[in-house]
Amino acid sequence: MVKYKFDFCKKLTPEQRRELMLVLYRNKDVFARTIEDLKTYPNFELKLQPKSWDVKCYTRQYKLPQNEADEAHRQILALCSRELVSESVDTTYNNPAFMVKETEVYALCVTLGE
Repeated sequence: MVKYKFDFCKKLTPEQRRELMLVLYRNKDVFARTIEDLKTYPNFELKLQPKSWDVKCYTRQYKLPQNEADEAHRQILALCSRELVSESVDTTYNNPAFMVKETEVYALCVTLGE
């Protein structure tokens, strides 16, 4: 459990801490630390429906520094290989991506607002 870096409340008794750790350990598959840890379900595809089909929603991509662009590309390829995303040439409903630095690694983020 140390590798997940959970920070437990200091007020928990040893028994409460052990019980909480046991619950977390039993459900460890829901705490993905990398893209490779994500679980997928065969033949499941989420249908995203915009509020209105006649409203276009093109948003310009943020310019990324080269090292972040390379890492974003690597992560997108990993998502594609796990079939979590697929390539599309339709930019009608695109959203910009950016990178957030988490300690030593970057996390790919996509803004879904607006």
